[in-house]
Amino acid sequence: MKIIHESDAEIFILREPDPTLVSSIQAQCNVTQLTAKIIANRGFKTLEEISRYLSPSLKDLPDPFLFKEMPVIVKRLYQAITTRESVMIYGDYDTDGITSTALLINFFNRLGVPARFYVPNRFTDGYGLHESRLRQLFHSHHFTLLITVDCGSTQEDTIASLRQLGVDTIVTDHHKAHKRPENALGVLNPSIPGCTFPDRNLSGVGVAFFLLIALRQHLRQKSFWKERNIREPDLRKSLDLVSIGTIADMVPIRGINRILVHAGLRVLSETDTPGLAIFLKHLGFKQGKTLSPWEVAFQIAPRFNAAGRMIDATSCVTLLTTQNEAEAFQISKALNDINTQRQETEHQLLKMIEQDISLNRGFYSPYAIVLWGENWHEGVIGIGASKLVEKFNRPVALISFKQEKGKGSLRGIPNADIFDALSQCRPWLISFGGHAMAGGLKIHRHHLPDFCRHFSDAIRKQFHGNPLKRKWEIDALIDGEEIPYKFFQELAQLEPFGSGNIPPLLAFRGYRLLKKRLLKEKHIQIEVLTAPFTPPLQGIAFHAADQWPRVDQAAGFVGIPRLNVWNGFVKPQIIIKRFL
Repeated sequence: MKIIHESDAEIFILREPDPTLVSSIQAQCNVTQLTAKIIANRGFKTLEEISRYLSPSLKDLPDPFLFKEMPVIVKRLYQAITTRESVMIYGDYDTDGITSTALLINFFNRLGVPARFYVPNRFTDGYGLHESRLRQLFHSHHFTLLITVDCGSTQEDTIASLRQLGVDTIVTDHHKAHKRPENALGVLNPSIPGCTFPDRNLSGVGVAFFLLIALRQHLRQKSFWKERNIREPDLRKSLDLVSIGTIADMVPIRGINRILVHAGLRVLSETDTPGLAIFLKHLGFKQGKTLSPWEVAFQIAPRFNAAGRMIDATSCVTLLTTQNEAEAFQISKALNDINTQRQETEHQLLKMIEQDISLNRGFYSPYAIVLWGENWHEGVIGIGASKLVEKFNRPVALISFKQEKGKGSLRGIPNADIFDALSQCRPWLISFGGHAMAGGLKIHRHHLPDFCRHFSDAIRKQFHGNPLKRKWEIDALIDGEEIPYKFFQELAQLEPFGSGNIPPLLAFRGYRLLKKRLLKEKHIQIEVLTAPFTPPLQGIAFHAADQWPRVDQAAGFVGIPRLNVWNGFVKPQIIIKRFL
């Protein structure tokens, strides 16, 4: 790697893959040299790995029984199904938890199993298993089997309490935990020490999906489908929910997740989940149009998340499980309204935070930012933390206090581990949880100074005291060269893009600026000539009006290539991220 540009806050590094590997990929995969460089930069070691990357297939999914506790779990579920036990599914209020819950409910509904669900309320229950709420549910519904989705790994006491009531608990989760909850009948969590599943990066809905693959297989071996004359469910049709939950939870879109999302986005385009189909139509998506991960992450997931952030996420599960079209339409409309309310609340919070920053209120270090306030809306502080991370390139914690206790949301940056940093702060926290890129906490006000200091120090140690410069890794430098049109067509083979499979990033130098214009007073559009006798290349920098004076003087720019489709016309375009 070599540095091609550096400032006080950022560094741009050109990746230099092995030329022999690039030539081999180009020849074996019949792609342009530029595409071959990008593939080589993704860290693959063999042509077999590359082939699986370019052609993800459900056939390459691993055996679900590689979860070592899966045999015990499916045996217990078989017992519950055949004896028609009352089953309670307990989810989470984010998109991953919502889709996980709906996935299991839809499966059990097909079997005629009396399964109910509960999605905790962020404000009255908080994250995870709420013991008093579960006791209420137990006395109301007399369930004997609890299945958690996207939660439960760290709540040993609650699981033990349920066991005393005669309830068996099956935990399905993906959040980090230091040990297995001992009183659970079975645990599926690739992030728990000792788990034998080959991929630790599954989302909660991904774990739930593997549970259903194993359960369907077990039921087949027991002749369940044949004896009861029930058509065996086609789990591929459930991948619409799996893709939404996986993308929304920002887990890496590599390996198993890439396979699930690649297949799931195709299923989503023609979903036969009634409520989801109506919801997508309400958002203006046409049936048959393959959605991108960006559309899922920024148009679908925010509306599901908004319900859990602002009111209650129960209606989202109802939307994804109902057969009633009128009900689905009403919920879709309500989710849109709630999302608008969320946006307004978020805007007000960010205004307050900007004022605090201008007055230097809060804790600031080169490695972390911690801000707090009275009665900040708990449902949007996570979004606020994400926006501050984007602006300052440091891990951020936002904490909302009610009297002497605070609830916080944290967001991280690449190569930082939020869960590990919170673990280092355990003595000063009431509770905490999360994963590498995000977390949550509860804290007493008098422990706030200690937390701020030790959280920052934990991040500093992770980076060995080095400054937190935003690092841009460039796949290729285009310096007075032509980019073949075939390259832009090949980009589709690299999709879906997302966390862990980021879009290619190119640096441009040696071009001639032909024209520039300001769109809607906030976006910059340019046309450049990258090589003689070639068509002009268009670039657009969104929300970059402040960079307008720099366009003429810039030595180059960095951006993401794509084929832009507009009014039926298709043309190459670069989404400009930075002018150099």
